Amino acid sequence: MIYEVTNACIGTTGGAVPSTDNDYISLAVATSTDYGKTWPTYRGASGFNFVPLPDTNPTQAPNRPMGARGKDVCVGNNCAATPPANYGRYVVITPTTSLASLMAAGKQLTAKFSEQETAGFVDDGTSANPFVYATFGNVREGRASLNGGDAPLNFRKWDGHGFNLSGIGGAETSVIPSGPFENCEAPVQTQFGTSISYVEDTRQYLLTFVCTSPNDPALGKGGAGYCGAAWFYSTSWDLSDPSQWSAPQEIAGSWSEFDTSGDYESYDGWCPTLMSLGKRPTRLSTSGYVFYLWGCQGGGTPAPGGSSRRVNSSSTLRRPRRR
Repeated sequence: MIYEVTNACIGTTGGAVPSTDNDYISLAVATSTDYGKTWPTYRGASGFNFVPLPDTNPTQAPNRPMGARGKDVCVGNNCAATPPANYGRYVVITPTTSLASLMAAGKQLTAKFSEQETAGFVDDGTSANPFVYATFGNVREGRASLNGGDAPLNFRKWDGHGFNLSGIGGAETSVIPSGPFENCEAPVQTQFGTSISYVEDTRQYLLTFVCTSPNDPALGKGGAGYCGAAWFYSTSWDLSDPSQWSAPQEIAGSWSEFDTSGDYESYDGWCPTLMSLGKRPTRLSTSGYVFYLWGCQGGGTPAPGGSSRRVNSSSTLRRPRRR
């Protein structure tokens, strides 16, 4: 499992967390031996009392900022046996600034250090040595070779030329370069919530993400309307070379201005996840459904049922072009 790790407690010395907007976010891996029924939990230790799920310890932390494996974890709520040495949860991709340096400084964060909006994709059909790919904020990518569970996964980040940089602290480069406003590549736009799928009928990889923009990208910079968001897609034949992703295209019908009537900007379409009936996860046909979240990224979401919207699911997937 690929998941997001958030630490907003740096420099609080056990006190209240002043703001969860300023936090340190890493990308991590968790393993399961029963097909995802149970996952590793931190075992009790000196200064940390184990609390069975679904509850958590409200006053103590396990002091395992990079994760734990083997004897230091339990299998869900079962702490009677010691799991295998490679069973656990551990960080694989971090921002360039290290968590250790921020903890040593002991000061509360005033900015976000972020690998947020994470997702994973296993490319197991095109290579004798399959890779697991991870996507994170601003359309960045990392990957690791699957090793059969013999050792922790070693992720490398894309640097614009290859997967050459360490997942832990390496420099970061988006796979989407600066470019036209219509492609959500302008500096005033942001891209996040990236995920990768594989369209079996066309034998194409499909990358999707949410684009926030001052106005509908389809209308060009300075077009009519106000700030909002839309879904974008890109295609490729070669996942091992992210420079081959086609220029992003807006998915028709996905644009909506933010609803600012409450305390936060509400959008009907965060974190879109595509699926096709009868297909394995992340594998698609040319028809299917998109599941997404409705509400506010920062909190303040009203009760469900305030609005609904249909999105045309028949948008054409175009042949990728080289940049």
